Amino acid sequence: MEKYKNSLYYLILSLIVILGIYLRTNLFLSSSVFEDDECRLLITLLNKTALFLPLGDAQSAPPLFLYASKFLGYIFGFKEQVMKFIPFAASIAGIFVFYKVCTGYLNKKLSIIISLLIFTLSKPLIAFSCIFKQYSTDVLIGLLCLYYFPKINIKDLNLKKTVILSAILIVLPFISLPSLFFISALFIQNIRCRKTGIILIPFLITMGLYYCFNLHPSQINLNEYFPNYWDDGFWSLSVKEFIRILLINIKFYFIPNSLSLFSVILLGWGVYCCIADKNKTSNFILIVCSLVLLASLLGIYPLCGRVGLYFISIFILLIIKPLDTKFFALALIFILLSFYRYNLSYINEISNETSFITYSPKKLMLVIKENFRVDDTILCNSASSASWIFYSGMLKFMPENVYEMDMKPYSKEAAFNYLNNLKKGQNYWIYLIKDYKKSPVSNFVTDWLKDKNVQTYTDRNSTLYYVRL
Repeated sequence: MEKYKNSLYYLILSLIVILGIYLRTNLFLSSSVFEDDECRLLITLLNKTALFLPLGDAQSAPPLFLYASKFLGYIFGFKEQVMKFIPFAASIAGIFVFYKVCTGYLNKKLSIIISLLIFTLSKPLIAFSCIFKQYSTDVLIGLLCLYYFPKINIKDLNLKKTVILSAILIVLPFISLPSLFFISALFIQNIRCRKTGIILIPFLITMGLYYCFNLHPSQINLNEYFPNYWDDGFWSLSVKEFIRILLINIKFYFIPNSLSLFSVILLGWGVYCCIADKNKTSNFILIVCSLVLLASLLGIYPLCGRVGLYFISIFILLIIKPLDTKFFALALIFILLSFYRYNLSYINEISNETSFITYSPKKLMLVIKENFRVDDTILCNSASSASWIFYSGMLKFMPENVYEMDMKPYSKEAAFNYLNNLKKGQNYWIYLIKDYKKSPVSNFVTDWLKDKNVQTYTDRNSTLYYVRL
């Protein structure tokens, strides 16, 4: 009987892993375009050689991630699948490492199964597996730290292992910045050991230089482009604000599930279980959580959206941990209510790449290229300009009359004022691939075009207009 149960357990785990690999691979093979933010990072990557210095253009990414991506680009070309390969591979590896973390922290087989299923089906984890950004790498590095670091007792390391550990700790933040939370937790767990101080000195010197020459200038640059962009990820010493931060992240991690209150209760319950456990892994998780919240409180690093994606594994572990208690039935009811939207309909939805790829910069640019006349003018909104720059270079289509529309302060009045002052008697292509949520202009353009003679081309959620004034 026990052998049958074990066989069934591993069969279910295998099916979950296969499902996770299928969903990510299916999206990877369908990801034939870059979105605006990817294009900005790619343009910066192609134009800069000193990637340890600030990138500019409101872009920031770990230098070793960028160098590895650039290396692949030079060998295989800066194509979509090539540049998305590292996030994709990291996402696949993350499934296996998360399973290993679960087996070391959760006690019941059902707890492990449910945790792995939630990790596999998380829409942001699937989405960022095929986006040329560092967030999937952040998740993988965080998981590796979570698996290995609680087991490390620096006092017991010989000289060779101490040197190797020191080198690894120095390198990790250049691959994934959030690894600093896990590294700091490792130092705190070994704070009484004299060797910790020896490792800490070169680490702090390196990170100090990294902060001065890269992180701080990059933060200033981001604030110039997008002031207060990540304010939702910072909180004050307020219970209301604390709950708000938790809800923001739970809703982001586990979209489309909407009954977040049960997840908050489970999360608090999981923290209590973690405190009661008093083992190294539980203590390590609590230290990491404290450091992450402290960074948010001090305005150092936000816990919000994609920049907080590395934290999803800890959220899942804490939410599922109550299943290991004697109140198993109550915990299971809360979990089912929290994740009731993870059903067959949802799986069918995320099997379709249109759930993730909602923009079409390349296809609409080809429309312009095929129909372009030498005296035509091309207009882009700010959210589409990077797509234009990158894909015009890729498609070798670089006309002279291309302009970014100045519609600040992003109001209907400002938009109409700009558009009404366009030169009459000319043909205009208006290239609207996407919009920024906090500064949308597409609706204003659509309203302005209502009484005009206009041709409209749409693909996914992107729109191209051709109008003669």
